[in-house]
Amino acid sequence: MNSQLWIALLSFSPISEIRGSLLYWVSNPVIPFWQALLISILFNLLPFFLVMFFLNAILSVFLRFQWFQSLWNRLVISTRKKFQKYEKWEQIGLTLFIGVPLPITGVWTGSLICFLMGWPIKKSLPFVLLGLGIASTIVSVIVLSGRSLFTLF
Repeated sequence: MNSQLWIALLSFSPISEIRGSLLYWVSNPVIPFWQALLISILFNLLPFFLVMFFLNAILSVFLRFQWFQSLWNRLVISTRKKFQKYEKWEQIGLTLFIGVPLPITGVWTGSLICFLMGWPIKKSLPFVLLGLGIASTIVSVIVLSGRSLFTLF
C-alpha cells in the first residue's frame, strides 16, 4: 500500500487521527511533509461530515428498536448534562477539546459532541476546523522536532 493511502487511512481512523498519520510519515517520509499534512487534515475532517450528515439516517433505522431508543436517550441526556457546566464555553471548549492531541480527543469525538448537543453544521464547522488546525500544529511541531533530533545522531 502506498504512503498516501496509509496516511489517509490513519488520519481517518478514530483511534489515530492526525496523530497517527503524521507519526507514520516520520517512519516513512517518501512524500514531502506538506503533502502528508494536507492529506491528514482533509481525511481527518471527513468524520465531521459523516457524523453530521449521515448519523441521523443511521439512527432512524436503529431507533425503531425500543432497547436502542432507551440507550440512545440516556446517552443524549447524559452528554448534555455533562456539557451543561461547559455551556458558557460552547464551541470554544469544543475547539480546545479537538485541539489538544490526546487519546479520545479529536474530530471524531468532537463531531459526536456537536451532534449530541444539537449544534448545526454552520455553527460547528469553524470551531472543528480551528481545533483541527491547533492539533495539526502541535503534532507537526512535535513530529518535525523529533525527526530533527533523530537526524542529529
